Amino acid sequence: STAQIRHLLRNIFNLMPGFDENEAQMAVRETEEGIQRALHEGVTVALTPRSASLRRLQHRVVSRHHMIAESIGNEPRRHLVIYPHAEALHSAAT
Repeated sequence: STAQIRHLLRNIFNLMPGFDENEAQMAVRETEEGIQRALHEGVTVALTPRSASLRRLQHRVVSRHHMIAESIGNEPRRHLVIYPHAEALHSAAT
């Protein structure tokens, strides 16, 4: 929910002073949209390349939805990929 995301962001900002709140909110919004797309369309969703700290934030959002994501690529193009449930379960089983 939106309230949970705000709470998560507040907790993270306390852990990472000087964090750009707007950039973090954009990263969370993109992650939420990617999660919905993976769930409803059953597709793997590649997100925009982000810094390591923002990717950690994105991983937390994905894990709260009980989904699987991984960071792929090399800096500065390293980014998160969110897997739909069926593919995630298949990958975890093999």
